[in-house]
Amino acid sequence: MNTFPGVPVEYLCDKHVRSAHYEPDKILFPNLRKGKSIMGYLINGCIYLPEFETRHDELTQRLKNHKTPITDEQRLLLKQYMDTHNFYGWEPTPSCVKVAIQKQALRCPECKKRIEENIL
Repeated sequence: MNTFPGVPVEYLCDKHVRSAHYEPDKILFPNLRKGKSIMGYLINGCIYLPEFETRHDELTQRLKNHKTPITDEQRLLLKQYMDTHNFYGWEPTPSCVKVAIQKQALRCPECKKRIEENIL
């Protein structure tokens, strides 16, 4: 699961926008409901909880004819986690975002093309 924190949505190909949007429903929230750790996702920079809802909205805007708001239950799960833990993920600083963009360009040819189009 990866929501690509800090990486501009326009840099992501459609496949990665869809996965970043849908995977929290399939992975993040089920783990939170079961009380399982999500620390690996936080430590590895896959998600940044304080900006999760904003990121969700950015991803949703790229998906045509799609509306899935964050539910009250999901907000509560995120709040409960943040209230009981002192680490919410690495803040997407400019240097971290730069590295994330470079990694994504190496992983996905479509993302690389979008990155090059948007940077130049």
